Amino acid sequence: MKPRMILKAVALLSLILLVSGCARLPGEAEWQVMQHFSAEERPRLISMAQVELTPEEATAGTEELWCVNVAYVCWSCDYQGFLTCSSPWFIRKTSGGWEAVGLTSSDEQELWETLGCPIEDSVVSMGAAGIQ
Repeated sequence: MKPRMILKAVALLSLILLVSGCARLPGEAEWQVMQHFSAEERPRLISMAQVELTPEEATAGTEELWCVNVAYVCWSCDYQGFLTCSSPWFIRKTSGGWEAVGLTSSDEQELWETLGCPIEDSVVSMGAAGIQ
């Protein structure tokens, strides 16, 4: 195979992976969201997708936008026990670096749905394995 053909194939594969949501969240971006959780909550990414910027996001200086769902251990007063919960986050890259923002408003929730971000239940499972 010619080197030029190999480069084209690699570029095409990279584009397909990016569009299909198989891109990997950069380490600095992941750290930005994980720092909002304690080690005891055992946070982990359960879904992530890089999405296309809206005109408003681009105008505001956003260079990349990711939708990330984080699973973590939480306490439920209703169930009197630990659960595995999920929380949605926007992670933005701007000229100043990465920032992570948990969804708290109906406007943010609407943007999440408009962008086609993966929606997870707020309670992923009853109980949390390994909690003593």
